[in-house]
Amino acid sequence: MPWFDEAAIEWMQDTKKGEPPSADEIKAALRKPFPERKRTSFDDAMALMEWSDAMFKAAYPTRKDAVPFCDPGKPIPIHLAADELETILTQTEIAKTKKLRPRMESMAAEDKTIDLEINDWSRIVLALCAPKVDAESARRRLLKMATRIAAQLAEALNIEAPDLSVK
Repeated sequence: MPWFDEAAIEWMQDTKKGEPPSADEIKAALRKPFPERKRTSFDDAMALMEWSDAMFKAAYPTRKDAVPFCDPGKPIPIHLAADELETILTQTEIAKTKKLRPRMESMAAEDKTIDLEINDWSRIVLALCAPKVDAESARRRLLKMATRIAAQLAEALNIEAPDLSVK
């Protein structure tokens, strides 16, 4: 109940004037609708992870959709800057992979775009959304990078890109 928590904190801050509010004031405050919850970077990360998962699942045939929107084995080229590639290979779980990391390093050494399948791109986006860094600014930077990759994926696959407020 995060909305309740935010409303309670806001109410407590407003009523720190000295004496506690009366019972009628408390009842009136609880009857008001809760304020709309402010969007956070956590919300954006969760939305991006859901989008990435849906994109990955939509690439494979199901009972409902026997024909997927694209071939899951088709490589999708995405250009990553050198610092972005280094960040992915050092600050995410991709650093510990035995197959994906060497493939990405060899493509980077040849100075080519990174051509990976949907499964691998989905894994990278998920890794960027859940990094193992403590600083909020670093998390926000990685989320921005994941959003940029997702936008390029959406453009390459001709699907709708995630709409996020990452700043």
